[in-house]
Amino acid sequence: MASSGCGCPSKKKMYEDDEDGTEQEDTGEDRAVKLRTIAKYRRDTEKSILNELIELLPMNKDVLMKQDKASLLRLAITYMKFREVCDAENADEEMEKYMEGSDAGDEDDESP
Repeated sequence: MASSGCGCPSKKKMYEDDEDGTEQEDTGEDRAVKLRTIAKYRRDTEKSILNELIELLPMNKDVLMKQDKASLLRLAITYMKFREVCDAENADEEMEKYMEGSDAGDEDDESP
């Protein structure tokens, strides 16, 4: 690898070519293309995941498609918290019904 006079490596990196074993310089343009490709892949993955999240949320899909990432995540978190509260209330109601049913069953056993 080439180095500059200060002892630090130069901005141009060397890498080994897979085909014939010769070394080639990685130009700034090549690096920029690689970085753009990586960034595009990341954006595509994020978009796919956010679209899946949009499909799971019980809201108007057209409205959700216009939201930014942070807003979608906030909505998803709010929905999950809402469901947690609703599920807890439903569990409490089911427990009360069960307990009322078992109390009524106990009274029937005591009568002659």
